[in-house]
Amino acid sequence: MAASGPASIRPADPPAGAADPVARDTTPATAPPGWVSYADPDAGWSVAYPSAWQRQQGPGGPGNVDFVDPATRAFLRVGSVSRANTSAIGDWQRNEAGFVRSVQDYRRVRLAPSDGGDGTEQADWEFGYRRSDGVMVHVLNRGAIRNGHGYALYWHTREDLWLQDQALMHQLFSAFRPGP
Repeated sequence: MAASGPASIRPADPPAGAADPVARDTTPATAPPGWVSYADPDAGWSVAYPSAWQRQQGPGGPGNVDFVDPATRAFLRVGSVSRANTSAIGDWQRNEAGFVRSVQDYRRVRLAPSDGGDGTEQADWEFGYRRSDGVMVHVLNRGAIRNGHGYALYWHTREDLWLQDQALMHQLFSAFRPGP
């Protein structure tokens, strides 16, 4: 039985994401009040996140850490690789083909550079899909190459919470610092 998709999937604001480049500064993230900081012991990246959230190993093994809101199940997944490929946008283009076959009701919103450049250093892959439980979700996967390392900041929330969660997503993204 095919499930119907949403009438539309609204892109992240701002559409090009140019106002939100991934930090280049490797100084560890400082947590604002009500948040805590985490520094990855292997890759050296850091992020601040709400203190009520749960930190857990993400799928795919080492290099992926999830920060999960227990109330809504929205999460930020930080993924890292020690040696980045040559293009953030190229990685997303290659990954999309396989991902489309693994989910229901996939909808691409955009796949574009997000730092004002050509996408080699930073790119956004924004999309929606229907989870196996029937819930439509919205994802912004921001890829960045910093200091020779590759990073993915993968924000995942229910479609009905997408607009409400925009400020939180931007705050989490801005609280990320790459490793040296």
